[in-house]
Amino acid sequence: MDEVVRLNCLVAGLVITVGVYIQTLKVFQTKSAKDFALLLVVALLYNELAWLWYGLVIGEWPIVALCAINIPADIGIAIGWVLYGRGRRTDHGNDRASETAHERTGT
Repeated sequence: MDEVVRLNCLVAGLVITVGVYIQTLKVFQTKSAKDFALLLVVALLYNELAWLWYGLVIGEWPIVALCAINIPADIGIAIGWVLYGRGRRTDHGNDRASETAHERTGT
């Protein structure tokens, strides 16, 4: 039974890992992290660090390994949030401020 639980947790962790990396890549491809709240960014990183510590204390290599893999993605999301968060975009002309300005001037 312990092995089934361990395997289930490992699969769940891998699914989260893939999702976090896909989201990190999307932030940098779109140059937008406006949909991320600062609290989420902080929570992701804190959660991984807490699980890493727990995994080290109890000696569970799957927890340690997944955390070691996830932490760089969480740091990437944090960097992306600093660079592109809060609604800022750098793709010239596709941001909401430009659309609003065009609507006001009729251009």
